[in-house]
Amino acid sequence: MDIEKLRSNEWRQCLVFPANATDEIADCLNLDEKTTSGSRWMVVSHSCDINSMSQSETSIEIILITPIDKQDNGNIHGRHPRFYHLETINNAWYEARIDKRFCIDCGFCATYAPCTDICISKEDIRAIVQWITYRYVRSAFPDEFNERIKSKKDNLKKNFYGGMNQNCFTGCLSTFRRTKICCPARIMKFSYSVW
Repeated sequence: MDIEKLRSNEWRQCLVFPANATDEIADCLNLDEKTTSGSRWMVVSHSCDINSMSQSETSIEIILITPIDKQDNGNIHGRHPRFYHLETINNAWYEARIDKRFCIDCGFCATYAPCTDICISKEDIRAIVQWITYRYVRSAFPDEFNERIKSKKDNLKKNFYGGMNQNCFTGCLSTFRRTKICCPARIMKFSYSVW
C-alpha cells in the first residue's frame, strides 16, 4: 500500500467512496446480495486512524449508505438503533444500516479518492458517530418490563409532569417491584432519564 498516496487523497471520517468503487468493495467483502443502485460506501473510521495506517493496523471501517426517496423522522438524528437517515448537503437522503458495517483494507483509500458529490454536514458526522457508539452503550430493558410499563406510561407522565411527587415515585416503585428490579437507585435514574 502506498501511504503517501493514501494521505494525498485526504480521506476523513464520513467521506464517501466514488460510485465506481461500490461493486469492487462489495466483491472484496464477498457479499451475497448486490448493492442497490446508487449505494455508496462511507468511511466511519476516525480520520487519524485512516491517515496514520501502520503495519499493525491496516483496515478501516465502512458502512453502506443507500439512497432513499424520503426520510422517516423516526430514523433521523440517531433515534433508531438500527437505521440512520441522513441528508447530504445537496438535499439527497440516504439510509445507513448498522448491520451493513464492515472492515476493508485501507489500500482502497490509496486507490480511490473520496467522491465530491456526496457531502455530509458536520452535525450529521457527529450524529453518525454517536449513533454507531450508541449501538454498544444503549439501555435495554427486558421485554416483560416494557410490556408492563406500557400500561403505566400515561399515568407516570401525568404524575411526573405535575411535579416529582410521591405518586410518581410510588408508580415507578410498584412497576419495578413487579418486574423484580427494585433497586431505588435504578428507579430514580429511570424516572429522570425516561420521562
